Amino acid sequence: ITTFGTAGDLNPFLALALGLRTRGHHVSFAVEDGLRQAVVDAGLTSVHSLSGEIDPAFAVSEWLLCGSSLPLRSARALVSGYLIPRLQQKVEDLLISAAGADFIVAPAAHLAASVVSELTGIPWVSVTLSPVSIPSVHVKPHPWPASMPALLQKPANKMQWAAATMVLRNLADGPINEIRSRYGLPRRRDLLTTGNLSPDLAVIAASPAFVPPQPDWPTALAVTGFCFWDSPAGWSESADLTRFLDGSKPVVAVSSGSISRQAGSIFERFYEASTEAVRRAGGRALVIGAPSASLPDPLPDDVMALPFAPFSEIYPRCAAVYRLWSFLGASISSSTQLR
Repeated sequence: ITTFGTAGDLNPFLALALGLRTRGHHVSFAVEDGLRQAVVDAGLTSVHSLSGEIDPAFAVSEWLLCGSSLPLRSARALVSGYLIPRLQQKVEDLLISAAGADFIVAPAAHLAASVVSELTGIPWVSVTLSPVSIPSVHVKPHPWPASMPALLQKPANKMQWAAATMVLRNLADGPINEIRSRYGLPRRRDLLTTGNLSPDLAVIAASPAFVPPQPDWPTALAVTGFCFWDSPAGWSESADLTRFLDGSKPVVAVSSGSISRQAGSIFERFYEASTEAVRRAGGRALVIGAPSASLPDPLPDDVMALPFAPFSEIYPRCAAVYRLWSFLGASISSSTQLR
């Protein structure tokens, strides 16, 4: 199993790995160093190193990655600052770590995984965590600034997807195919949308109750349901947290996801506005995963902040969840809320 990015990108694969191990399979991981400890803490000790770290990309392009209201601008920063620069080295690392494997499981955006599968003949499964990243005329790629007549929604969605696909194609296909050509592999198209889905098995790890399968999705896509995992072995609920959750006023969980650790300053206004809204409504805010620098010091009495807490333990005891949803993720939070 190989993945990259932040904890939100890793956790579903930890769930998969533990499930595979329970069924008698031997599972090894290839991840960037920033994710290694989380894999080990989950009791999975066969971990290989994968080149690249997302933190330097955030240091250079924090606002473009998370602060821009234009998804394609964020995508451009992600591709040029993170995905492409270490792609060839990721291929080399994965060729070593996948030696002897019967199967490779990786995110659909893991460009090195498809290259290694083609070079070695090892079949691979591409996993999409966010179903709204698969183009469909039935899904808005980006909300329109104003309401639109129902008759125009599908044509408008189609136009947006076509424009986004063209931009991503022009942005990424050239440099990715240049690296593929160094290994003697043929050119491919739309590698950041549907062009890197595995021909062996392509799955969407989400519930159809969240986003139903769309009639214009590729026929080979399988919707499998969410992969639940958010409870490291070493976590336990503190007495302070118990008292806060058991208090008389309702608690609202506030989170912007694992990406806020790398780009906390971008989310300062989100935390400020959301906690203030909760307090004005007569509730108390439990902020999960926010860097301390993005929160006031000291915190108000009716606000508690934790660097981490399992959503599956917290959400059932909250009156509401205030979650900043992202185009690329939020699967763990959304799946827990649906539960």
